[in-house]
Amino acid sequence: MIEINLVRQLPTGTTSDETSKQGYGLIIVVLFLGIGVATWGWTQVKHQEFENLLQEKSMHTQSLAAIHATLNRLEQYQEEKRRLRASFEELHEKEESKKQPMALLNGVSQNIDGLDLWLDRVQMVDQVVELRGQSLALQEIGKYLDALESDHVITSIPVVEILDQKDRDNGKIFSFTIRFVLKSKVPA
Repeated sequence: MIEINLVRQLPTGTTSDETSKQGYGLIIVVLFLGIGVATWGWTQVKHQEFENLLQEKSMHTQSLAAIHATLNRLEQYQEEKRRLRASFEELHEKEESKKQPMALLNGVSQNIDGLDLWLDRVQMVDQVVELRGQSLALQEIGKYLDALESDHVITSIPVVEILDQKDRDNGKIFSFTIRFVLKSKVPA
């Protein structure tokens, strides 16, 4: 017997396999597209962060360059200040060295007033001062030394030499020499 099936046959297994293959393919494509979009987005975010870091680096580099320039100017000002201070101190020393003999002469001449003595010679070589003079009384030489010490004209221990001579008319005349070293400035 032969049987004939007149009912149309529906495709069995092949249709569902193709549909599932197409679905899997679509899912894979969507998955790859999602991964690609996510990776692209992540790459864009990281690229933007990188650009921001480069801009920040550039700003810091400019700031550092400005700080270096300021530091160099400050060092130049410090060097100039040091040179000016040295120059000022040198000028001040020269000025003081000019004032010292004048102050010495002023102190020597003011302290002789009212005393019975006179000076024959005042000499200053470097810092050594020598005063030579004469007096009619020995006490006047002592008063003169005391006055010079109280006015701080003599700032070190002096060396004093006193010689007596006979005068024809008045009796004795005392010749004296006072030597001392200027250790500090003589006040004006």
